[in-house]
Amino acid sequence: WISISYNHLKEALPTIAMWVGLEPTLILPELNAIAYSIACKHYASYKTLFPEVFIKIHDLPMLDYIRDLRHAHLGKLIRSTYLSI
Repeated sequence: WISISYNHLKEALPTIAMWVGLEPTLILPELNAIAYSIACKHYASYKTLFPEVFIKIHDLPMLDYIRDLRHAHLGKLIRSTYLSI
């Protein structure tokens, strides 16, 4: 896993950050492929050890409660928590 802060991504590449939030199923595989090619370039034996790399986005600015998730959230990047009573 390679962990990327959403806030850092938004500061460095605001358009990519917007698309990560809106269309993660299209953008995250591309980011994974780019991260894998960079890892293979910097570490020669990486390709023989691991078949791929995964990008993990953290620090999303919005928070959704699990009970509030709806059909509209499918395919979107969300940060969720449970409502403790």
